[in-house]
Amino acid sequence: MLGFNNQRFNRHFLLIFLILYSSFLLSGFCLGIYNVTLSNIQSELNINDKQSGYLASAALLGMMIGALFLGILSDHIGRKKTLVSAIVLFSIFNGLIGFVSSYYTFMTTRFIAGVGIGALTPLCVSLLSEYSPKANRTFLITLVMTGMPLGQLIASLTGIVFLETQGWRFLYLLSYISLAILPFVFLYLPKSLKYSLNEKISLISLFKPLYLRNSIAMCLIFFCNMYVFYGVSTWLPTLMLGQGYAMVSSITFLSVFLLGNVITAPIVGFFVDKVGFKKMMSIGYLVMAIVIVLFSFKMISTAQMLFVFIIGGCIGIVQNTVLAIVPKFYPVSQRGTAIGTFSACSRLGSFIAPSVIGLLLLNSWNINNIFLVFAVPSIVGFVAIMKVKISLLKN
Repeated sequence: MLGFNNQRFNRHFLLIFLILYSSFLLSGFCLGIYNVTLSNIQSELNINDKQSGYLASAALLGMMIGALFLGILSDHIGRKKTLVSAIVLFSIFNGLIGFVSSYYTFMTTRFIAGVGIGALTPLCVSLLSEYSPKANRTFLITLVMTGMPLGQLIASLTGIVFLETQGWRFLYLLSYISLAILPFVFLYLPKSLKYSLNEKISLISLFKPLYLRNSIAMCLIFFCNMYVFYGVSTWLPTLMLGQGYAMVSSITFLSVFLLGNVITAPIVGFFVDKVGFKKMMSIGYLVMAIVIVLFSFKMISTAQMLFVFIIGGCIGIVQNTVLAIVPKFYPVSQRGTAIGTFSACSRLGSFIAPSVIGLLLLNSWNINNIFLVFAVPSIVGFVAIMKVKISLLKN
């Protein structure tokens, strides 16, 4: 960041942003294929809701491990090398799912692909926090995070077009397109500033007295955000199918949820520095909790669609905001480790949520009561953000 704070946004920064955004978008596409193809996979592989929840959680467990260990590794060997490894992992192994014929092979390949996908958040956020002008930094970080849900949205739209005619395996084979980004990473992405400075890194320092309160709050916030996001995005099409909607309509609900998540990035980017991150996130959590409770009541499909859109938007607000402010609490040498650690907490939430929903379905819970479960992390997130000490924000 040395020397970049006062520079204007130019083609150099734009190219870095586009490479990182494309990486996020492609990883989101690979991850989102499962949500679209779940019902078809259940039929062909003869697996139940509980096993489907475990399959979803396998990728999310991999993402937790990838976020933590590859995030920390990037502070030692550099973010560029780690990013290349991550893209290779999720592209190749997600594509291999198109050839699997057994439940356990599916779970193994999805887990390994998840390791690569999980590394993207700490890598891309850390690089953008280092290689972007200060005036544009918050906006760029929040904008790059839309790549993941936008990729999932594209996966759901691709499913609407090709799923019934080409089958679910075809969608997984499209994962190999992600390898096309590698030449641009090699040629145009700079090395991490931290790696160039060769400073020392310590995971323990995140939980020293100076940072302890904020680090614990961040762990809770990241966990709660992704618990709601992945719990909803993984199971929403299947839940709406159970409500009597057709396949295309069920996938449309997922698309609306993801669209709400995507379009909130400009809102966060423009207003977080003016409104304050605490106020923006606390409002986001409260609105999300209220809408989740309202969704538990029976209503017409138009109202359900609107509420799903608002829930997706609220998750986008709180998650994009927290990712934008985390780098400001920690020095450059700790950012990959910090974001990786908190992202691992978010992946823990995303790992647990699909399995919990699968178990609730197995015990014959209806969709209205299942959605009430998501109100709890919304309230926990609200309490956690109110406990963050803003005095630690670093210029």
